[in-house]
Parts: sequence; structure tokens; C-alpha cells
Amino acid sequence: MFANNPHNQPRTCIQPSLSIVMATILPLEAEKILLPSPDLTILELVSYDLPLQNTVFAPSTIEDFFHRSQPTGTSFSEILLLPEPSSEVLAALHRYLEHGTDKDQYHSVRCLHSSLFKDKTYPLWIISYWTRCQSVRTVRDSWRQAENYLQERLQQWKRKDFQKGITVVLQILEAFATLRWSDQLRGLTGNGTESINSLALFASERWITGEHANQMLDLLRRKLQRKQTAAEVLSTWAYEKMKEGFHSQDQYEIGNSFKMLRVVGEELGSAKLDRVALLVNVNRNHWVATVIDRKERKLLYGDSLRSPMKSCMKDVFAWWIKRHTGIEFGYGSLPITPQNDSFSCGIFAVNALTAFLLDGEDLVPVKEVIARRLEVMKDLLHHHQSHLSTQKARTEPISNHFHDDDSDKGQDIQHQRTQLPRVPPTTRAESQRDIVLTPSPASLPSSAEPPTNEGSNLQSSTDGKKGLFKWFSKGTTKDRDDYFAREDDKHRAKMEDEEHIADQLEQKKLCELRDRAKLRQQKCRAARKAEEIRWGTRDENGQKKRVVTLHLAEGASRGDGTSMAEHTRPARALRTKFHSEKKKPQGRKLKNEPRDAKYHNWFMPMTWLLIEKATKKAGWEMSPTEIVKQAKQLNPQIFEGLSRTTVTTWIDRSTGKPRWKDEVLNRVKQGYQPGHHNGGRSGILGKHPDVAKAIEGRLLSLQKANAPITVVTIRGIILATITTMKPEMLEARFSDGSTFKASDSFVRAWVKHQLNWVQRKATRAAQKIPDNWEDLCERSTIRKIHLIKEYDIPSRLYVNSDQTQVVYAPGNKLTYADSGSKQVSLVGGDEKRAFTVMVSVSNDGLLLPFQAIYEGKTLASTPSATSPHYNDLINTGALLEFSGTTTYWSNMKTMKNFVCKILNPYFDSVRRDLNLPTTQKALWQIDVWSVHRSVEFRDWMKKNYPNIILDYVPGGCTGLYQPCDVGIQRPFKQSVVRSYHESVVQEMITHFEENNEIPAYDKRIATLRNRSVTWLWNAYRTINKPELVTRAFELCRVRGWNLSFKSLTSFEAREKLRGLRTADPVFWEELNSAGERGLPAENTVVDEDMEADTLGGDELGDDSSYSVPEVINAVLNVGGGPEGQVGVLVPSNLAENGEAEPIEWADGVGTSGTASGALFTENRNPADKLGKRKRVANRWYAVKDFIHHDDNDPSDQEDQ
Repeated sequence: MFANNPHNQPRTCIQPSLSIVMATILPLEAEKILLPSPDLTILELVSYDLPLQNTVFAPSTIEDFFHRSQPTGTSFSEILLLPEPSSEVLAALHRYLEHGTDKDQYHSVRCLHSSLFKDKTYPLWIISYWTRCQSVRTVRDSWRQAENYLQERLQQWKRKDFQKGITVVLQILEAFATLRWSDQLRGLTGNGTESINSLALFASERWITGEHANQMLDLLRRKLQRKQTAAEVLSTWAYEKMKEGFHSQDQYEIGNSFKMLRVVGEELGSAKLDRVALLVNVNRNHWVATVIDRKERKLLYGDSLRSPMKSCMKDVFAWWIKRHTGIEFGYGSLPITPQNDSFSCGIFAVNALTAFLLDGEDLVPVKEVIARRLEVMKDLLHHHQSHLSTQKARTEPISNHFHDDDSDKGQDIQHQRTQLPRVPPTTRAESQRDIVLTPSPASLPSSAEPPTNEGSNLQSSTDGKKGLFKWFSKGTTKDRDDYFAREDDKHRAKMEDEEHIADQLEQKKLCELRDRAKLRQQKCRAARKAEEIRWGTRDENGQKKRVVTLHLAEGASRGDGTSMAEHTRPARALRTKFHSEKKKPQGRKLKNEPRDAKYHNWFMPMTWLLIEKATKKAGWEMSPTEIVKQAKQLNPQIFEGLSRTTVTTWIDRSTGKPRWKDEVLNRVKQGYQPGHHNGGRSGILGKHPDVAKAIEGRLLSLQKANAPITVVTIRGIILATITTMKPEMLEARFSDGSTFKASDSFVRAWVKHQLNWVQRKATRAAQKIPDNWEDLCERSTIRKIHLIKEYDIPSRLYVNSDQTQVVYAPGNKLTYADSGSKQVSLVGGDEKRAFTVMVSVSNDGLLLPFQAIYEGKTLASTPSATSPHYNDLINTGALLEFSGTTTYWSNMKTMKNFVCKILNPYFDSVRRDLNLPTTQKALWQIDVWSVHRSVEFRDWMKKNYPNIILDYVPGGCTGLYQPCDVGIQRPFKQSVVRSYHESVVQEMITHFEENNEIPAYDKRIATLRNRSVTWLWNAYRTINKPELVTRAFELCRVRGWNLSFKSLTSFEAREKLRGLRTADPVFWEELNSAGERGLPAENTVVDEDMEADTLGGDELGDDSSYSVPEVINAVLNVGGGPEGQVGVLVPSNLAENGEAEPIEWADGVGTSGTASGALFTENRNPADKLGKRKRVANRWYAVKDFIHHDDNDPSDQEDQ
């Protein structure tokens, strides 16, 4: 990389100018916003999002990054979205700033490593920002790996009920929630010089380094000091200095670097020390323990691998001991646990020293070495906490699970669970907010008097607690549940990532197996071809020679002159007989003589019984050659035309034992009229068998991976395959003017015909419309007329809201499978991978912001702030929140959030715009779902928002009399399906262009959740049309009334209201009484309480090939009849049928070939013959952009 860049070569250092130095310094304000705060805890750093790193792009010249103009992109929010260049590119940028000759002329940097941001320029200090991000990423990733390791151990030990390990892990995790990631280790030998991040290695299975070994020896040294034993523990460098002194004995006597060893040796010789312990690194990859015992006059040696001490090591120790004691020591073994892995030697060595030097310490068992290693990590964290100064200690509660042996020794300290700080994970969208991570100064305890927290959960400082613990309280059950909820979300995301990687490896393995099978087949064919050349059936060029086979005359037909093929098809003769008996003398005379059948029907009872008999003689292997041989021995005349290749196609060898294929047995059941599937129009794919074969292979690969295979998924694979293999197929026009676009009806028919696949899904009862729905809806209309008149409610203060479920990957719990299959596996079929969207519209034509509800209990369950169009969607006022439960359904909490953050602010803004008082009433129409009609929700609304009147849609009538259901949800669903389709096609095209034959299916919930932001943004822009919203209210009709504001405030409406007192006095009294009327009982289950139909299944809705403007046009033009038309339902199921996409060969599909409401077809002429349909050319986008979604683009509008 950068091989041709002269600035990448060694050169004389050119001192950067002061202006360049100042321009590259990261501003303090940018550092606060763009980088994680030093006050973040370790757990908060783990969830912190850093810029993505682009490690692929590599420009040829580094000067191209720099620009002479002033920066154009200075927004911190935009800089947060910039990807980070690779470390190699970043190093080259720094070298150029140091050595470049023209660097003083540059004032900004371009992001050439990103195709999205390469046209803008950014400040020079962004290079320093990227460098800081790299260092922070290294630290964050080390703690992430440590936390993942701890979670895995926690789950494993929970299954084994290993309480000791569970306790240690929980204590470490609580320490992660209180310790700052930027702290330096305190209380050890290198006090303040080592970072706390070095401790992350203990939560892994990596080899212990010298730094970590010295940390463990520091802990042992302090324990010995408390015991006041005559023993000294030397650091890991001691033996190396001994060896250096052994080889330079003159320098050892005078050198300052040996002073520490001389002092320890003198104390050992003068009997001030009884024992000297140290670790020795053997071959730079293995730790052993040694102890010099003066009382026993022995050098003890302990090796967890049971290897003896080397002679060179004995010479060094013998020289040093005799130099200071004048005595020659003997040798002995130091007890140590044997090692059975490649990384625990350091733990065993330190444990051996601890058990030998301290009474009451035992050797750690082999099976508990991991727990011991984590216990060391816990002790180091505790030691660091106990030595933090009061000024630098974080004011948030610190876990008192860690008992300090130094402090308050001998006192009875009651250990309590601490209350963890509730700081939400920092995201890029929140990084610019001022999040206060510490209490205000007023809440800090002073040295003169302890704080008082009346009315809080903090206990008094005099409740028996002493020292630092008296300022902190016991954690609550909610704190514990929230912590485990966050950890469960992280564990679930990790498992999805691992499954995704495993799936990719499995797909890669399948590709390799297929390639090897293809190679074997090629070799087999080449060998067969060479054999045929040798026998003379092929010429030297490999071309087959013509072979003429002579048959006896009597072999071709029976004695009556009829061929054997005709005898196997007696139904032909019966049809001829019946026709001749019914034939009239009139009519056209027969010109051509009837011909005998050409193909045999081997499945008729007479022949199949003989074939079964021949199969039994051939054996269970079902060799086609042997079956044909046995059949011809039974009856050579009948089976003269039976070939080995024909029998081969009947046998299914996919299972262990060969058997007849199901389709063969079905044709046997049909007997004399088996039929076939070779007729009819095959469509455009029939002319391109290579494309069809590639599509079939990719679909079968997805089926083997148990991925959800839906119409949208299949359509995406078809279009992506055609785009990469034969894009000209999409431009070809047929005789009727149609072009191929793989409509939903074509996809369903094609997979049924080619793969014999059918849809498999769970069903539920459809919503039942009440028999008296007209009476219920008319009364609901009169209630609205009365409320609007009594409270003078304007059109803008009348809102309807409705909830719909959106499946992440359309087709959940619905997939295509082989016809007749008993069991269908489906990834994600055991869980509902979806989210809920609350859609709201006002009567004057305004679309309110969406509320999206995601399954989960933490912010991690919502889309990432880095998702495409995230800021665009948030700027519309949309609310993306987690449900707080194990489902994605709306609940009491989310309903309250919707009212507080979307509905009521909208009503307040309308009142301000219209200069209305704050007490002006507003009308909110919702359905009778259990939460909506609950006493709790209604009481909450009356207490907090008394000016919002709840109006309920009659039960079972939402499809007829709720504007969102009638006119909004249909284009909304079409927009989401098309957005999903676009992402599928683009992903498949990218995948196939990388020469990956097997489609990739990313089923990770986090990936799908982030995609949903773009879906919602596209849907909001698409359906935010006043004419569509007002039309939705107009389409809610009953007995001459509708829900448009014109109808609700008309003269007829007021006349109806005035005459109601005498016409229906009971209903009149109900209108003027307080409270809601006509609601089902709270414990009654109605249709609205059932789980709603999820968006994204393969239900026969609008064909996904139709653009959203076409669907909107269908909604706008529906119901052109008189105003009094009863029960106007919006037609659905727009479908295609043209010359490019014939579908007659699929049973039961051809009937849906025309558009079901004649919305896009010409009216049929009554004079036309029955059975023929008018064909209209398909209207579709150009090839270059037909898969895109932007339905607001002027070029995307349909020609009217």
C-alpha cells in the first residue's frame, strides 16, 4: 500500500510548522463530544459505539486525502458518522504531516476511504481524533472480550451450580459498573504507572505476562507483610539480574542495578530473612516457582509441568546463595498443582508460593484454576479500589462485596449489595447531551457531617456501617433485574453473531462440497468419453458416431398391428370409441388418420406390476440396469422400449435406502391417465435454463439453511440472479408490451411448477364483522357529530390511531416447503421477530410521527443511532422505544409514552396555531383493545389529560370504520414490503458479484432491527399525503354518513342530532351522560385483543411489484359509487398477468392473474367471448432503478 508514494520513504525530518501543529490538535470541545468521557465506567465503555473502521479501501497516493480549501464538514454529528480509516492509512497521514513538503498549503482532509463522505472536507484535527479512536477501541475491545468471557463462565457455572465461581464473576461485574476505565492502578509496585486496562487479560485464557505475574506477587508480598513473616518475595526480574551478576561477578559487587539483590542477600545471610521466593521464566514461555529456605538450607523448585531444574539455573542460584550465606544449599521439590493446559502456569506458580509461605492456604485444584484466576482479578480490582484517593474516587456507589483485609480489620462489617449507577449506554445520538454522571456538589458528603437522604432508599450513615461503606445503600431487586436484562440482551446478540458466522461457514463448506462433486463428475465424464473413443462409439475429436439399431418386425407392434405404446394407454382408445358413438353426421370431415401413441405409460397396472416384480428380483439396491434386464426377461415384447435412463429418473436415492419417488407413486395411482407437467407456457425463464438452474440452486441452499423463504425473498433472488447473469432479460418487451419483473403471482406459480413448493404457515380465524355493524357504526358517527358540535372541535383536533405489527424479515412463521412435507424447519419460527408501529392521522390530512415498539428491556433493544436515516426519522418526532417486556406488543407504559410525547404535544401545537384555549377539547379515536379500554388507562387519561376525549371504534368494525385500517395501513404495508425487497435485492446482487453462489441470509436481530429505521422513514415520506389521509376518513361510510369533517358538520348531521331527542330518547340520554358507552367488559376477549395480522407474510395482498403510488392511487379511486353505498371495502390483491409472466401452469394460481377490482385493466366488453381476458402492458420502472423504493421521486410517479 502506498508503494508509489514518495512520502512513505525514509527522509530527513522536516519540522512541521506551528500552524500545522495547532490545526492537528484535537479541540477540547470536540474531545468531550466525540470521545468517551474518562469518567465512564468499564461497563459503559463496553457499550460505547465508536466509528466503523474501513480496512479495505487503499488509495494509491496519500496526498489525495489533503485539500487546500477550508473544511466544509464541521458538524460533530456528521463527524460521528464518518468511518475510521485503517491503521496503515492513518500512519501514512501522520507521516505526511511530519515529512510532507507541501503540507503547509493544506487546511482540510477528505475521507477518500468512504464513498459516502468523500466529496466533503473536514478539519485537520480529525486525524488526531481517528488516532484517539484507535487507542480507545483497543481498550474497549479488551474489556468486551473480558466481559463476554465472564458471561460465558457465569452461564457454564450456573448450569453446574458452582457457587464459588458464580460469586467471583458477579463481584467482578459489579466492579466493572463502578470503576473508571481511564484509571491507573493504585496500591501496587508501579503505583500510578500501570493502566487498569491491563487487568482485562485475567478474564481470558491467555498466558500470564511478566506484568501480570508481578501484580500477583505484589498481592502476595502485602499478605506476608500483614503476617509479619521473615520472608521476601522478589519480582520476576530478580532471576535475570542474578544470571547477569553470575556472568559479571565484578560488576555485581559495585553496580547500582544489583543493589536490591545485594540487600536481600545480606539480610538472608544475617538471618533477618528465612525465605526468599521468586518466579523464574523458563524459555520465555513458562513460569516456575522457587523458594530459598535458609532454615532447611534448601533450594525448593516447583514446575507445574513436572520438569526438573536445569543445571544452568542451579549454578546461578548456588553462586548467589553461597556468595551471601557462605553455605551450599541442597535441592528439594516445592509442592505445586500439575498443569493440564497451556496458559495456567503463572497461576499455579504463584499459588505454590502462597501455599508454602502462608499458613492456611491450600493448593488450588486443577478444575478450579479458572475460578482462582478470576479471583486474582477480583482481588486486584478490590486492592485498586481501596487505594483510590477520596478526591479521585467516583462519587457513585462502589460495591462493598470486596472485603479489604487492611481496613476495619476485626470489626464486624455487614456486606450489602450495592445500588449500581443507572447510567444508560452512551450512543452517538446521545453523546452531545450533557449527561451528568456524578451527583451535584450539594449531595456530596462533607467531612464535618454525614449526608441525610430523607425519602430516598439510602440508609442513615449510623446504621452500623463504618468506613467508606456508610455512604452507600443496599441495591434493590430492580437494579439486579435491570442488570441481568442488559446482560441477557448482550448474550443474545452475541449468540446471533456466532450463529451467523457458523451459517456462513456452513454455506462455504457446501460450496466446496459442490465444487468437488462437480469436479468428480467432470472426471467421470472424461473417463467415460475416453472409454467410448477406445471402443469406437466416438471419433478422435470426441463426437458421437451415429449408431443404427435394427429391430425385428414383430417387436414394434402386437399381432393386431397396434404398437405397445398404444396398448399402455387404453384411455385413448376409449375416448375414440365414445367420440365415434356420439358423432353426428354433420361437421367437418377427418383429414388426418389417427396415429398410435409415441410414449409408453409404464405406470398402468399391467406394466407396473411386472416392473415391481422385476425390481424384487434385481435386489434392494434397485440398479436401473438390473431392473430393465429382469423386466425384459419377464416379457421382452412389452419392455423392449424400456431404457435404463428412464428407470433412473424414477428412483429416489436421497435417503439411505433407494425407493420410488413420490411423484412416480402418484402417477401409478392415476393408472391409465397419469398425465405430465411438460405442457403450457414456460415464461421467460424457460428460455434461459442456466438462469433458472442458478435460481433453483440458490433457493434450495436457503431451504437447507432453514431460512424463511417468502415471495419477497424469492423475488429478490430471481431479480438479483438475472441482474448479475442476464440483465437484458429485464429490458425485453413482449408482444403485449409487458416486461418481466417477477410479480408475486409469477413467483408463486414458478416455485410450484419448478420446485413443487407450497406455502406453509399457521392460520387463525378471520375477524368476524357483527351482524348489526351498520347500527353500531351509525351510532358511533352520531357520537362524533355530537362531540364536535358540543365542544366545537376543529378538524385538526380529531385524530385516529392504530397499531400494526411489522415482521423484520417478511415471511416469519411462513415459508415455502416441498409439497406434502410433514415437518418444516424455519429459523426464527419459534419466536416472533417483529415490532409494533403506532400510526396516527388527523382528520384534516396530517400524518403524526410514528411510535415503534421493540421487544426488550434496555436501550440496546432499539435501533442503533448509526442506522441509515436514523436522524431523519427522529427529526420527524418519531418515538423508538423498547417494550420493557419479553414481547414487542404495546402496553400501558408505551401507550402513556405515546400520549405524553406525540399525541398531547400535537394537540397543544394545534391549539397554539389556532389561538384556542388550553382547555379546548380534542377527539381521539382508537379501537377497543384491552389496554385501550382498561379502567386503568381511562382513569389515567381523565386525570392527566381531561381535554382529550376517548372515542372507541365499535368492536369488530375496525376494517370498516377506522380510517387507519381502511386507507392508511395498506400503502404503509406496501411501502415496508418494497423497502425490504430493495434491501434483499441489493444484498443479493452484492453477494453474487463477489462470486458467492449461495445466498447470504443475515438473520441477526440487530441487523434487521437497524434496517427497520429505513423502512419507517420511507413509509413516513410515502404516506404523508393530505389527500390520502382525508380520503381514508371519507372511505369510512355507513348509511350515507362518512367520517370526513364535511359530513360530520353538515346540515343533515345537525338535523339528525336535533331530531334524536324524540326519535331515540334512550340514545339521546346516553349521548348527554358522562363516561364511555358501548364498551365490552374489561375481562371480555374481543377480536381486537387477538394478536394482529403481522405485516410481511405471504398473504395475498397487493403484488409487491406495484409501486406505492399505484396502491395509493387505488385507494384514492376506490368506491366511485353513490355516497350511500353500504359497506364499501377497499379492493386489494393487485396482480399482474402478461405475456412475460404466464402462470397457467400453476394450479389455482391462474385465476388471480387479473387485477381484482379492475383498477388497472380496461372494462370488459359484454360482447367479448367468455374465457378471454383483456391484457394490458405492465407499467414498471426502467431497469437501472426498478428495484429502488423512492416513491417520492418525481420520476417514480405513474403516467396517468
